[in-house]
Amino acid sequence: MIFPLGYASIALLLTGASARPHSIFQELHVNGVSQGHVIGIRAPYYNYPTTNVSAKDIICNGVTHAWNLPLPDKVIPVPAGAQVTTEWHASIYGANDPKWANAEPIGADHRGPILAYLAKIPDALQENIEGLDWFKVYQEGFDNKEGLWATEKLMRDKGKVSFKIPECIEPGQYLLRAEIIALHGAGKLNGAQFFLSCAQLEIKGEGKVVPAAIAKFPGAYDATDRGIRVSIKSTGPNPTDLKYYPPGPPVFTCQSPNLPWDPTTVITNPGTIPKWEQCGGYGYTGDSACIAPAECVEINGYYHQCQ
Repeated sequence: MIFPLGYASIALLLTGASARPHSIFQELHVNGVSQGHVIGIRAPYYNYPTTNVSAKDIICNGVTHAWNLPLPDKVIPVPAGAQVTTEWHASIYGANDPKWANAEPIGADHRGPILAYLAKIPDALQENIEGLDWFKVYQEGFDNKEGLWATEKLMRDKGKVSFKIPECIEPGQYLLRAEIIALHGAGKLNGAQFFLSCAQLEIKGEGKVVPAAIAKFPGAYDATDRGIRVSIKSTGPNPTDLKYYPPGPPVFTCQSPNLPWDPTTVITNPGTIPKWEQCGGYGYTGDSACIAPAECVEINGYYHQCQ
């Protein structure tokens, strides 16, 4: 693959790698076997996020945040029912990039969920990926039992997160869209940060199910979704009673009813808190969205205020 010259230096300036690195999904493992670094994955050149849920970048990146070029020419074979592992790092050069030697897979304060979607596609190598029917195959938000966000588990597990490909879906070529949503700035509108790449798959099996709970990108997410516009604690211990609802349709499983999803039923968070009132902080359990144009600002770990 071709990487742009000077990328690492630019990324260091953009993200402050030593303190708060961003992240790129850049390697896929199938049943424990790595398929190679950036092999079969449409990964962005650099690790800067997209924040506009209505932009085409929310599909697989590749517009504002350009892909590595040329596009990958490999389609990764995956048996239906297999366990796949997405691997994330701060640099497109992987965990061994000397300029990011001490960087975590994502900044410790970039807390939030990790999600994965599949979409069947006539040719996984085709450049046009608009209008696909995406269904969710994995999500993890906040684990109340462990008191950890999905991104904190990602750090603990050295940049890896695993899930199963449904065994009952039709065989064929698919795109796998893996996504981190960092919520440290999500108390303000368009403050959530989306990091995503798409892997090119050939799923082999004998399934016949076409998932009904489909989503369109753009379209599946709204900037005011309660899982996107939300104020969280980005430093220190997480509140154990936190309730978080990831955006998008429910996770498809072969054992669950195969029902459609209506994105118009999504609960939004348009803002209810007046300016200068509390909107977050340790132990705070109220609403987190400020009445526009005010935004939720972290004063300290215990007190966030609409300003």
